[in-house]
Amino acid sequence: MKRSPVIYILFAFWLLCIHCVLAVIKDPNPLNEVDNRRFYVELTAETKDSEAVALQQKNFLTSLDQLHLPYKVGTQYTLAWNALLLEIDEPKEADKLLKEDLEKIHCIAGVKDIYPEQRHSSISARKTPHDYGRYLRKRQNSIHNNEHIKHYNGYAADPLAPNKMTGVQVVHQTTNLTGYGIKVGVIDSGIDYQHPALGGCFGPGCRVAYGYDFVGDDGHSPDSDPIDKCFGHGTLCAGIIGGLDPNGPWHGVAKNVIFGAYRVTPCSGNLVQDSDVVAAIEMALKDGMDILSISIGETGWAESASAAVTYNVARIIPVIASLGNDGEKGWWTASSPSVSYDVISVGSVNNDVISEFYISNNVDSNYLIRMYSTPAQASNIYLPLYASVFNAFIFEAYFIRKDATEPVSTAKNVPLLDISEICAGPNGTNLNVSGKALLVNGVVCFGGKFSFADAYKNGAVVVLRYMGGEQDRDIFDAALDVVPGLPILQISNVNGEWLANELKSHSSVTITFSEEQKAFPMVQAGKPSSFSSWGLSSDLDIKPDILAPGSKILSTFPLNMGGWAQDTGTSIATPYVTGSIALILEKYGKLSPAKIRSLIMNTAIPMHMYSGLLYPVAKQGSGLINVYDALNAKTLVTPTKYSLNNNSNFENVTPQQRYNLTILNQGDAPVRYTLSHLPAASVTGYNSTNTIPLENPIVANITSTIAFSETTVLIAPKTSATITWTIQPPILDLSVPWIYSGFILIKPDSGEQAQSIPYAGLLHLGTINVLGHPQLNSTSVVGFTGRDDAVTITLWLENPTRVLVIGAQSADNVTDFGVALVERYQNRAIGSDEAKFVMNGSVGVGEPDPVTGKFAQYKPLANGEYRYYVKALKLFGDLNNLGDFEKWVSKPFTISRPKIA
Repeated sequence: MKRSPVIYILFAFWLLCIHCVLAVIKDPNPLNEVDNRRFYVELTAETKDSEAVALQQKNFLTSLDQLHLPYKVGTQYTLAWNALLLEIDEPKEADKLLKEDLEKIHCIAGVKDIYPEQRHSSISARKTPHDYGRYLRKRQNSIHNNEHIKHYNGYAADPLAPNKMTGVQVVHQTTNLTGYGIKVGVIDSGIDYQHPALGGCFGPGCRVAYGYDFVGDDGHSPDSDPIDKCFGHGTLCAGIIGGLDPNGPWHGVAKNVIFGAYRVTPCSGNLVQDSDVVAAIEMALKDGMDILSISIGETGWAESASAAVTYNVARIIPVIASLGNDGEKGWWTASSPSVSYDVISVGSVNNDVISEFYISNNVDSNYLIRMYSTPAQASNIYLPLYASVFNAFIFEAYFIRKDATEPVSTAKNVPLLDISEICAGPNGTNLNVSGKALLVNGVVCFGGKFSFADAYKNGAVVVLRYMGGEQDRDIFDAALDVVPGLPILQISNVNGEWLANELKSHSSVTITFSEEQKAFPMVQAGKPSSFSSWGLSSDLDIKPDILAPGSKILSTFPLNMGGWAQDTGTSIATPYVTGSIALILEKYGKLSPAKIRSLIMNTAIPMHMYSGLLYPVAKQGSGLINVYDALNAKTLVTPTKYSLNNNSNFENVTPQQRYNLTILNQGDAPVRYTLSHLPAASVTGYNSTNTIPLENPIVANITSTIAFSETTVLIAPKTSATITWTIQPPILDLSVPWIYSGFILIKPDSGEQAQSIPYAGLLHLGTINVLGHPQLNSTSVVGFTGRDDAVTITLWLENPTRVLVIGAQSADNVTDFGVALVERYQNRAIGSDEAKFVMNGSVGVGEPDPVTGKFAQYKPLANGEYRYYVKALKLFGDLNNLGDFEKWVSKPFTISRPKIA
């Protein structure tokens, strides 16, 4: 395409506009998610100066009144951040008026940023393996008693196993620390405070002493009662933090904390409003909470509104947030607000043991097939990153129970019939399946006249289906509702093939479903969970910060939903860290959030793969939390981590760059410290033929080297020393980007445990495309007379981008007619995520609005032939470099607007 000087001039113009958007507003979501024209206006005064905040907000409102704008003040925030929630009452079609209003507001003295109201995913737990609304709420009308609750619904494993992994058990055995007097705010789905393990009451003098329901069961009926009776997640989290069963051995990490229950999730679990979350944070601070635990978020940037408010709060009290559960989707899946700077982002490690129902057989009494008690993704059946390294496969079935306490089937001695070879044939409907369990190879048994519905009508008891010849990761979820009354259970290939072979060598094979649970060793016990999202953040900050037990963890659940449940997710790991920090605060009193981060992160245990290599920092952060060492540390090291590429242009690190670390000896005697380097495996999330992040990132035993200014240092008591170090990044195949990482180990000679500081850097030679394959959905001729007579652009972003622009140009690719929309801080698409933009045949005039990306004025394109284009800043791209923008151009279309009579 021949580029005319006009195109360069237009590019320079919209690049200037983009700089304006990025400088003024930081928000990751597209315009079509802006709700009700509600905006946060953040002011400049620091919240620690309450008088300055009050005066500034008063002056702001006075100035706002003088503008005579149609606004309403929703909420004024003075503790969580210095901001006001405004609702602009312009008509939805009046984009020009809205833009003018926001421009006037932004010009008021003291305005720092403006953020649109957004909605966020309600729970950062594993939605697939614990579909609360669909399965567990079936037990709402059942009756419970303490005797039933005491047995944890038949839980057969050690209920306190996670505490043995993290040093919490030793703390409980050797100290009196219980979190007494520490107030913990849980921003979630509320808490079932009627549960005996959570105090049994609500209000002053109760364990759940504070709280509010910001949403109600239907999402629109707030009230003063934050009880959790229909979703359960908040109750699970509260139990992990500090539950205490009065009738049994189970208890949480800090069993005497005081709770604040701030409900922001309705029964449906639908998206949560920013305003509810911010209001909950504000109330938690007013109530004097010492810690905030948040399990709300979605893949995002540190520049989002939710990250902005939590960043501010995290400098006042510790804020702990879940990393996210998209680990099987590869890089760039960390959630906001956990990606916010200074927020403690928590990933998950697997429990050591698991309690499950199982299937036995009459051939080999030692061969048991475990049954997962909640829906599980097939990708949970192996470790996607490390399967090739460990050659590890899991011998389990993955399916659901009917509810929280009952197995999916209790059938005994059911004859097993392998129908794989004949079900696809013409005689498939004539099979005698009455009273039988059907074994089905899903690859062989495909097509034909056989149907599970017919099998059920003819008396089949259950279906065991496996995808023979396929990888375990392709096994699908089980279902109880495809054929009501006939459980269709997905088992692993290994189990399916074993059963098929036994049928060939025995005249009869029968299977029995257990009525009771049994304790099994957890697969990949104590290792980072495969579902736990990958860091780094899109800003290349180290995330997660730390790991904690989060897979198959027993905790409290609403009484009307079973009372107890074991669940999985990074939001299950998050309350574990929250409870651990409560123990630290009880021992030391008021500590700065920065010091708390140092104590828990630098005493964490770096984790090794089975191959002996350390897991990449992008997977494990600082490692597994070690509460005992954090409580007994006499050394404080800073910084807590080194994010080597966390800068505006993502420049590669050079050996000439120097870094400092400071060691503070807080003890009463001199200590000699020895410094060394613990390199971790390097990892890439791409291959050289595709720009979509790999579901199974590739690790390599190629590591960096570090040189210290000195490797030993003697530090007097109550004094510190600073060490300088440089790094030589590893030599890797830079046809793809790599994350290299490791730990700096600081070992004292005093007998105290060593501490470590994680580092991570990214090596890349160039940029990576983000657009994938956009689509333009329209007829060849459009008149833009309505939504059905328009042009829709569908995007599935392969990678995150800081800037995305949509514009129009001539069909011959010569003339650029201008920009229609500017978006910023866009996330990569995960799964079936896609963004649709309905274009109205107009382009903007002037500069786009810094908040919405829309223009105050639009001019319609004249009748003729055009193409739309999408430009996006490539991953690792330079905003000021024309070559770093990827461009897609649509097929041509014709605008033929009807003539106006």
